[in-house]
Amino acid sequence: MGATGFLQGQAMQEPKVDSDGSVWWGNLAEYAEDVEEGTDPHLANFEAIKRWARRVIGIEGLAGAVWRKIAKEGTDPQPFIEPGVEASEQWFAARGLDVYYEDRL
Repeated sequence: MGATGFLQGQAMQEPKVDSDGSVWWGNLAEYAEDVEEGTDPHLANFEAIKRWARRVIGIEGLAGAVWRKIAKEGTDPQPFIEPGVEASEQWFAARGLDVYYEDRL
């Protein structure tokens, strides 16, 4: 889990089913795609990096090194949506959508 658990808390717990039968699942956090796919080099919010370093690494003083790494190299992908989608697809393929809804009725 990340620094705050916010990203995990923004995951759509229930898949959404459109009238055409399409099933949607994902995450509502505005930075979810950046975590999933990684980012190009950019100037990150230094205060946010300090909070992250304090919570995750336990040493706020390392925030500068993290900030410089992101500015020079960007961030690496940390896939969590696509693996979840793949696992859900396998579950539905093995059981069917009807089984999912039977458990909730």
